[in-house]
Amino acid sequence: MYEGMFSFAYQGRAGNGLGALILANGVVFGSDGGVRYDGTYQPSTIRAGYVDVHLRLTVPPGVPLVVGVPPQPMAYGFDVDCSFACRGQTNVNVQTPYGSVQGTISFLRTIPT
Repeated sequence: MYEGMFSFAYQGRAGNGLGALILANGVVFGSDGGVRYDGTYQPSTIRAGYVDVHLRLTVPPGVPLVVGVPPQPMAYGFDVDCSFACRGQTNVNVQTPYGSVQGTISFLRTIPT
């Protein structure tokens, strides 16, 4: 129930974007075509049917962030946490070290067997 492919549409004060996340065997990874997302997830102990996700975001050189950080000459990274429903859609407000990002995470499909 917790594994699958998810899309996320997001918006910050300086732009918006769209990406994908894959959850499988306690590992989560994905990308929005610029920033790379890697981390872990576990079932929420607070809300049934939700997962708690911890991500390390890696920003390559030359990629701006929707929170207003301009392109940087070197890669850098930071951590974020969020929770979302394993099925359906969830509106989220993710706090980054540079500002908040609002988004919608949507279940797309199960992992093929």
